[in-house]
Amino acid sequence: MTDKIAIFYFSPIFYDSLYQRPQQLFREWRSHFEESYTFYYVNPPEIFRFAIFTLQKGRRSLQRRIFNRQEAGEDDARILTSMPLPFTLRGHRLPVIQNFLLRAFDYRKTLEKCCGKTQKKVAIVADPLWEPFITKAEFDVICYDCLDTLETHPTSELTAMRKQQKKLISKSDIVFVTAAKLKEDILSIAREKQVITVSNGVDTNFFESNKDPKKITDYERRNSKIVGFIGTLHLWVDIDLIYTAAQRLTGVDFLLIGPFRPELERYKHDKPENVFTLGAKEYSKIPAYIDMLDVGLIPFKPGPISESTDPVKLYEYFSLGKPVVTTYLRQLEELDNGSLLRMTKTTEEFIEAIAFFLKHDVEPWQVSRKLIAQRNLWYNKASTIINCIESRIREKP
Repeated sequence: MTDKIAIFYFSPIFYDSLYQRPQQLFREWRSHFEESYTFYYVNPPEIFRFAIFTLQKGRRSLQRRIFNRQEAGEDDARILTSMPLPFTLRGHRLPVIQNFLLRAFDYRKTLEKCCGKTQKKVAIVADPLWEPFITKAEFDVICYDCLDTLETHPTSELTAMRKQQKKLISKSDIVFVTAAKLKEDILSIAREKQVITVSNGVDTNFFESNKDPKKITDYERRNSKIVGFIGTLHLWVDIDLIYTAAQRLTGVDFLLIGPFRPELERYKHDKPENVFTLGAKEYSKIPAYIDMLDVGLIPFKPGPISESTDPVKLYEYFSLGKPVVTTYLRQLEELDNGSLLRMTKTTEEFIEAIAFFLKHDVEPWQVSRKLIAQRNLWYNKASTIINCIESRIREKP
């Protein structure tokens, strides 16, 4: 059996879904660190949330799923997915049955199938809902990769999520966070924890290599200038602010590139004439759309998310030199110098900032943005995490 350390990344999203931090880190690890490590990406079970919150409420039965090897795809040997295993519980709450759950399914066999009985194992857990299935008995090192504030989850889940997060923090040897506010939140729960900020990043080579305008087949420029938002249209995205700016800047095309949450479908039909809702795109096409923009937007509503988020799209915009106009985002304050990006607090400021960059953006500013993107490569983020894990392993007996 190999003496490589096995690292399991317990993800909140499926490997073949929207390409985000979990997949980016996994790709960099596999590309650059396979000499000393074997990496496994663990997909979330399809009914994961239903199962955990059924347990929290003490319901009588549920169907849970464990992971096994996926049978298709280029990374099939390293992408672990779920298998059905029905069972019945009667009136027990999660804290009481936690150890029973871990014994009840063939968890140890799956780990041994991947890496044997003696190989060191590391769990990087990116969603508190994985917490009941992660124990110090099974893993030599446990890390929590705190991607975002819990308020990105539905309000109905928050109480249970906070309980799971506290338990996960307690189990973790290292906590990684993407933003300063998240670090503060973690330390308020566990002051003694090692909490390390590993912000989000970008693959600049990918964006430079995939910006061919021929990839865009669903939009033809109507105006000389184009402004856009790229990403999922969540409840915390201020679409009304975008539409107000479009109504005022009638000589500019506004593009919304990404899926709408079901609650926001009405915005597709009731919009200004110069707004184009283009829907979700393959990740390989995103650079072409960004390269077409004159200004990139990140208009998040005030609240826990704007206080805590480190938006990936900022680094993607910057990778192609694009100016960015945002609402208040605490994590980006240090970049708000008037030339890299402009952070705004009112509708008037938002519109004025867009108009400013449409008229005055210059090449030296574009070069500066690209340099920031280069300093935030996903490779650098992946390396930081691996170095921290290596240090922790050396410290352990």
